[in-house]
Amino acid sequence: MVTMTASQLRKELFAALRIVSDGEPVSVNWKGREVARLMPAPSPDWRDAVRQKPRLLTSPDEAFAPMGDVWQEYVP
Repeated sequence: MVTMTASQLRKELFAALRIVSDGEPVSVNWKGREVARLMPAPSPDWRDAVRQKPRLLTSPDEAFAPMGDVWQEYVP
């Protein structure tokens, strides 16, 4: 863990953010004691975006029925 004073953090904010984005926490000290920690944000899980269960807009029989008449003009 990297430790910085509040003054250092103010001067080197983007360097501290780069450290945090690389996965390492940064401890911020003010007046000799730790007052904050910058922690990496948890990476989003792609499964959270697809929690909604897919559903058919028609009956399964109609959705998966053979489409013989559509293909007749393409089949020799």
